[in-house]
Amino acid sequence: MYTKCGEPNKAIAVYDHMIGNNITPNEITYINILSAISNLGPTALEKGKQIHQHITQHKLDTDVILLNSLIQMYTKCGEPNKSIELYDQMIANNITPTEITFTNILSAISNLGPTALEKGKQIHQRENIYTNKSHNANSTQT
Repeated sequence: MYTKCGEPNKAIAVYDHMIGNNITPNEITYINILSAISNLGPTALEKGKQIHQHITQHKLDTDVILLNSLIQMYTKCGEPNKSIELYDQMIANNITPTEITFTNILSAISNLGPTALEKGKQIHQRENIYTNKSHNANSTQT
């Protein structure tokens, strides 16, 4: 709620209070706190990295929605290469990207400038593969 009301620092304070009182956050909490971190940008990168470690420790790093939030957070905090690394890990672990994944990762690539053209082409090809698989699966169900 604090994040949506433009108070990302208060959201982080609530998260820190939870952690300090041994309350384990769930996926929704992590998604919201990553949004708060994203809103703060590069000044909150270290906090974002800590939260990423917590997500990994709680074995939630296979949740595509959380991964999308992490990709977005790293991009907005000025670490597009980390976003690309997470995306590549998703693919390597057979986690199917969503439309949001592609939007977030293309944003990360755009922050790398013209040198990232080849990576953008690779991701565009993957997007077509996943889009076609999804479209074909939906066509056979009707």
